[in-house]
Formats: sequence, C-alpha cells, structure tokens
Amino acid sequence: MATKLRVGVIGTGFGSTVQIPAFRANPRVEVVAVASGQPGKARSEDQRLLTGRGRFVENALAGPLFVVSAIVSGLALVVVAAWATRRILGVGIKDELFAKLGRFLVWLLPIDFYFAFAEILTVQYGRMPAEFTTLQYVVFGPLAWSFWTEMIVGLLIPFLLIVRAKDRTPQRVGLAALLIFIGVFFKRIDIVIPSLIFRWLPFPAGGYAPTWVELSLMAAVYAFGILFFVTFAKLFPLVPLEKEREKEREAGEEAPRGVGTAATKG
Repeated sequence: MATKLRVGVIGTGFGSTVQIPAFRANPRVEVVAVASGQPGKARSEDQRLLTGRGRFVENALAGPLFVVSAIVSGLALVVVAAWATRRILGVGIKDELFAKLGRFLVWLLPIDFYFAFAEILTVQYGRMPAEFTTLQYVVFGPLAWSFWTEMIVGLLIPFLLIVRAKDRTPQRVGLAALLIFIGVFFKRIDIVIPSLIFRWLPFPAGGYAPTWVELSLMAAVYAFGILFFVTFAKLFPLVPLEKEREKEREAGEEAPRGVGTAATKG
C-alpha cells in the first residue's frame, strides 16, 4: 500500500473549515498537525479536528436523540420487569397492559430510528474531520458489528415483532423489549469505545479487554439489582393482589352453590 502524504495546516480559520476537510476526504493524505500564531487556539483546533469523538454527538440532534433513546430504553426495561414479574412471581398483570406498552414502543421506535439516521446523515454530509472519521470507524469499520446489531436487533426486529396490534401479546412485547434493551447495550459500546481506542487520540493507540474482576463486579451489580427488585416485589405487591384473590375466591364459592341448586330443582 502506498505511503500517505502527511500534511500540516497553518491557520485555524480557512484551513480548519475548508482545507482540512478536503485533505481528510482524500485517502492518500493524512492531516497530522494544525499551527497558528496563537498557541492556545492552535492547541484547541488540533484537539477538535484531530481527536475522535465517542459517537459524533456534537450536533443539534444530540439532545433529542438521547432523550428519545432514554425513553425507549426505560420503557423497554419496564416491560421486561413486568414480564419477568408476571412469569416468575405469578403477579396478575393483565394482557391489556402489555398491549398498551407495546403500542407506545411502536410509536417511539421509528422516532428513535429517525434521529439516529439524521445524526448519521448530518455527519456524512457535514464531513467535519473528527466526526466523519469516527462515523466511518463505527458504521463501516471495526465497530460495525456493534452498530448494526444496535440497528437490527435493537430497532428493526422489535418493531416488526409488535407493529401489528394483534401481535402485541405479552410474550412478543416482552421479547421486543428485551431486544431493545440489548440494542441499548450495544449503543453504549458505540458511544464509549471509539473514544478509548480511536487512532487520532493524542496518545498511542491501545486496546481494552475487561478482566475477570471487572466482569464479576458487573455480574454482581446486576444480581444485586435483580435481588432487590424481587425482594421489594415480594414485600410490596406491584398490583392489588388481595382484592383480585378475594374476587376469585368468591367466584369459586358461588359456582358450586349455583350448580347444586340447579340440580335440586331438576
């Protein structure tokens, strides 16, 4: 492979807005430095233009994107908790509740996808060096597996599972919510990891792999959270169980009496 031409740019005005993006668009050129008569400004421009971002989030869409993503992931977590509570603890959560929560997810998932797509489109055509390079790294580079898992597993498949009203059963809504939650995990990878291993950071490139201690601590935190939730649900029922059970007992006691009376009259 041919050696890249290494370029240094003098000036933080026209050079940073026009020349550097043009150089960075050429795969045979590598911008390595920015110079200015003001050292502080040159250092700031060098960091801004040459340092990769975690998820190209420095744009006007960052706020709405994170808000919508937080609402979707929070609602998905509520659905997963409700499904697990009904399945494991036997709490009488009605099917209608899952259907309504599934309907909210169907409304929110396209909005989340729109903001994610608009973010990519903005960076693709804006071609700011750091953001554009990070975009290529995440969408088409080494982290593409995580990005496309987020898009397909976390957005597309859940939407297809519950897009029709008749398909919003507790099982399908719970599965869709679980997939959304998994997609959110991969989104966090796309946000955090590039800023740690990106090749334009002002120190040597490195790698990261979690140790068994870190994995054990993460598992312990999740286990503690599940234990706390189950204990709380046992001590403080999530739905008014006593009234429901009293109605079931009354209905069970009245049914045999009605059958006996009818047989006597016959």
